[in-house]
Amino acid sequence: MLVMIFALLAVVFMGISLALPWQHGESKYDTGEGGSDTSTSDLYLTKGSSTYDGKTVSKDFSDKEYEKSTNLKNISYGTMAMVIVGLVFAVLTMVFALLSMKKGGRGKIFLIFALLALIICLVAPVMYAVGRPEATLQDCKTICKDVPAEYGCKCEKIDFIDSDSSEGYSSTTSPGVGWIMAFVGFVMSILAFVMVFKVPKAPKPIATTAPAPGAPAPAMAPAPGAPAPAPAPAPAPYGQPAPAPQQQYGYQQPPPQQQAYGQPPPQQY
Repeated sequence: MLVMIFALLAVVFMGISLALPWQHGESKYDTGEGGSDTSTSDLYLTKGSSTYDGKTVSKDFSDKEYEKSTNLKNISYGTMAMVIVGLVFAVLTMVFALLSMKKGGRGKIFLIFALLALIICLVAPVMYAVGRPEATLQDCKTICKDVPAEYGCKCEKIDFIDSDSSEGYSSTTSPGVGWIMAFVGFVMSILAFVMVFKVPKAPKPIATTAPAPGAPAPAMAPAPGAPAPAPAPAPAPYGQPAPAPQQQYGYQQPPPQQQAYGQPPPQQY
């Protein structure tokens, strides 16, 4: 069934997104004489990672480095919770799709789970794309309060999709692979929800009533192609003998009575 296939794909893509970065950044510095250095940074839902000069450093959000990044942790953990809930509803959609294949119908619970999976799979990537820029800006302001003014701590809002360039420096910010996978999972949940309406509704049971005590049982309908039963003969009027039964098909009438030995043959007139 297509519903189960698309729901399974939604589960796979949403599950993969939990292990991949949701935000990717890249910066380039000109070193002169045509050379440049490149550094990259990735934000997962549970950690941050940066790569420079071929060395990668990862820090979990529980480390001291992210102690003051409260807003970033809230938006990341909230998004992860939404993804997990969406996975649960997508799995339930698969289960009820399998049950509908066995029972041959579609129930209301089937439709509700598919709709909830669709909504949550949409909310998760949208919530992160909208909330992450503001979260990092507020965390930067909190951190800069403890930085001496001579160091020139400055905070700027970096959009989810952004680019910046100046003399000798350029940077880009783009969705991570994990965010893209989550959005693909949302598309799969849309297709699963649409396919739900292709499943026929469960047939309604036909109400039957038992006959009253002493009432004759209802007559059984003849099988298709079988001849209709012959009607019962009408009773003879009072005082008259009943008619002789007619010859039935397939049976022979008894032979006429033989002439008794020694008796003359009947005369013909």
